[in-house]
Amino acid sequence: MQDAREKETATLQKLRKMEELAQKKITIFSRILMDVALAQDLETLAARHDERKNTLSALLGETSEDKQGEEE
Repeated sequence: MQDAREKETATLQKLRKMEELAQKKITIFSRILMDVALAQDLETLAARHDERKNTLSALLGETSEDKQGEEE
């Protein structure tokens, strides 16, 4: 049972990291675009990735302090 829980936790952590990376890349890309409408669409997409990342973090039981420690 513990092994399955560890696998699920590892999978959720990988997914959270992928959502974080997607959000960061899309945000950067949206800032260098000349097409304002496309840039706004990408900002919306980045926000959705951020929401999914936050949901995964909540499922993992991470707090905002846990996330700050990772970023440093």
